[in-house]
Amino acid sequence: MKSMSTAVQRNTSQASNSKFRKPELIFRIEKLVSGDPLNDFAILPKETGIIAVYEDRSVRVLLRRDNGQFWPSVCQFLSSPCSSLAYSEESRSLFVGCDSGLVSEFSLAEDYNSVELRREYQAHNGRVTACIHAIHQEWVITCAKDRYLVWHSVQTGRRCGSYLAGAPCTALQYDHPTRYAFLSDQSGVVTILRLTENSLELINVLKGHSAAVTDLAWDARRNQLYSASQDNAVIMWDIGGGEGKAYELQAHRGSVNSLVFAATSRECISAGSDGNLVFWCMSVPRRETPSWSESDVCSKCGVPFFWNLRKMWSDKRVGTRQHHCRRCGAAVCDACSQRRTALPPMGFEYSVRVCDDCHAEVTPDDLTPLAAVFEAKQDVQKMALCETRRWLLSLGKEGTVKVWDLASVLLPRAD
Repeated sequence: MKSMSTAVQRNTSQASNSKFRKPELIFRIEKLVSGDPLNDFAILPKETGIIAVYEDRSVRVLLRRDNGQFWPSVCQFLSSPCSSLAYSEESRSLFVGCDSGLVSEFSLAEDYNSVELRREYQAHNGRVTACIHAIHQEWVITCAKDRYLVWHSVQTGRRCGSYLAGAPCTALQYDHPTRYAFLSDQSGVVTILRLTENSLELINVLKGHSAAVTDLAWDARRNQLYSASQDNAVIMWDIGGGEGKAYELQAHRGSVNSLVFAATSRECISAGSDGNLVFWCMSVPRRETPSWSESDVCSKCGVPFFWNLRKMWSDKRVGTRQHHCRRCGAAVCDACSQRRTALPPMGFEYSVRVCDDCHAEVTPDDLTPLAAVFEAKQDVQKMALCETRRWLLSLGKEGTVKVWDLASVLLPRAD
């Protein structure tokens, strides 16, 4: 833990002295509903405000007033707790998923002072965990704890199709040109589906996390998917590369709860229970994390591992525990992997175990941080990004929403 803290301090120092500058906290939206948490929100691109849904069954449009405070201009109550939302400024359509599985479609007035109910979709039999308005196909796509992904026609209200996942669904992303839906679940799996008007095609199943996937982000330009997990890791999946490559990103000390992707600067932003915002520079070459090799003896010195009874008996020596070098993946004993180092090109922004041979090959250039870590000072549960304004919203577990100005952080980079 000490080495990780040192790396975080190193990255924060690097951030303040390089192209990474500190985000500026410009607004705080304090908890409005006592005892009932805010579950999801969206930024209003043309107004200083947000749309938020609450556990108390309310949908609220919060606008910033002249006194600097955020107060509701709309407060609409539904029949059950509100769990997720999707908002399209182009069509002014608002979709709200509920604990009962119902999805309600509203039209938001141009002055942001009223909403009108258009249609209700009985989409699920459990809490809706994510909504997406696929405006080009005129679909609303949802997933829920009942393990189903469902998509409906916005024009007719008709259910187009559904898919049953292996575990309760947690997050959803969608690519309009290819009609690919990316669905994550509590087992740590990400499923790729291609949706059509009346059917679906299973494209691939991605397995890389050891705990529940909590959020997804999509880079539509380069066809790269990012997944966050309770295993403290972020994985970038190169969907468009055709080679099945995956890159681990490790800088958090707790569950990673939320992800957003800034297309203009090619930065993935992650946040979680450790109270940090991490800005990952994805415009630089990165290396895949190697697969861990398995062996009955240390690949460096030949000492048997503790399950190799025959070798221990023949050598008349006690076996040892197996470890792995994070750089080459070799199975090694503790004596041959005493060194620790950060490996930013491989996604390790803090110090990890490496074998002696790999440690000798690490150069100063290999230690240059490729991520910047900043203190959000809250257990972040959810984020939303508005790139036109360069605003980032983070929702803390205590119910406070912080609005960050990223004008000095999201610096466009040449490809």
